[in-house]
Amino acid sequence: MQALIHALHALGMDEFRLDETQSYHCIFAVSGEELMLTLNVEEQSHTVFLSVTTSASMKHECDKAFFMAFSRQAMEPFRGGVGVGVFPESEEISVYNAFSYIENDSDEILALISNVVEKAYEWQMRLIEPAS
Repeated sequence: MQALIHALHALGMDEFRLDETQSYHCIFAVSGEELMLTLNVEEQSHTVFLSVTTSASMKHECDKAFFMAFSRQAMEPFRGGVGVGVFPESEEISVYNAFSYIENDSDEILALISNVVEKAYEWQMRLIEPAS
């Protein structure tokens, strides 16, 4: 768990504390864009379930290129990558990954979290792009 705490501190999340459901939530900005980070910790399996959710909502209509990119990213967990989806009753995109907090050191965890944040930021930018 220490490696996870060190990685979060490196990202400026000094107030890291799990709530009664073993979850942590925070809103942070990347290049002025707000994103919601959620961590769920499963202590028995030493697994962190990470999602970063955009603040912009899905477009009511999307073009084929957007749909294909979304669908391809949604399949990435089957290849060990970062997934994307939409939680029930939500219109915001969530990018997610799961990792072990004991099999990875703080630098590896920092890289894993940073990758999910970067992907969420990319989706945020796609959502706020004007329609072409």
